[in-house]
Amino acid sequence: VKNYLPVCGAMVSSFINLNPSLAYAMYSAIGLYGVYMDANQEELNNFLVFIKDHPDVFVEEAISTNDFKKGFVITLGEFLKMRSEHKRETVKRVFLGFTSSKNKENFQLEKLYSVLSSISFESIQYLEFISNDILQVAKLACRKEMTRVKILHENYNVELGEINFKLNNPLTKFIRKNLDDQFGINNEKAKEKYAHIEDSIEQINAMDKDMKSAEKLLNERVSELISLGILRAIIDDSGVGVIGGGSVCYEADFTDFGLDFLSYLNQS
Repeated sequence: VKNYLPVCGAMVSSFINLNPSLAYAMYSAIGLYGVYMDANQEELNNFLVFIKDHPDVFVEEAISTNDFKKGFVITLGEFLKMRSEHKRETVKRVFLGFTSSKNKENFQLEKLYSVLSSISFESIQYLEFISNDILQVAKLACRKEMTRVKILHENYNVELGEINFKLNNPLTKFIRKNLDDQFGINNEKAKEKYAHIEDSIEQINAMDKDMKSAEKLLNERVSELISLGILRAIIDDSGVGVIGGGSVCYEADFTDFGLDFLSYLNQS
């Protein structure tokens, strides 16, 4: 090993001695990423310590399979390539999910890494805003509606009702409500935020300007997230989207993959 990794050979040899089942996978990784491993010693050490710190996940039964070894090689390469610490931490969480999965063959490992590599920092921030400020509001609204309907119709199928509620109330509807609460010129909550602007015309102009900026950001982020497969566009029967911020933008909601991606992105 030291012949191929003059800088970090001792570290890798020690890892192999402690994890002989991963010897073949590590040798494969050296063949593919050897120079990169030597040039990124700190990141490599971070990854190997991560493996060591999760003995309850990386058990012999899991790491001895061919599927895991292939996933290990792919993951190590992706981890070393990621320049963002946030993205490297997300790689770790994805790999824990992959290792724990009973169906590794169908686990979307490569797709998760590909999207993680491609997504912009701005869209990651927007997903965090959605996760922290929007999803809980949407869940609460759904729960209140199911409670209301259940009172009126004792035998109401709540599971089916939740599906219909989500179909009729996509993610972007709740985002727009959030924007209206912040910047809507006819929204009382928003007016309170701009009460420090005494002139009514100036107040309206300031709110309108901020609303247009927020809608522009929404449209840009939704467009990127749709292109990555995290969101899906919802188009009405005429094939037309809705108008927002002076441009055409489609309502959108999470794909199943997008919710999966979000779960790994936001774990602490």
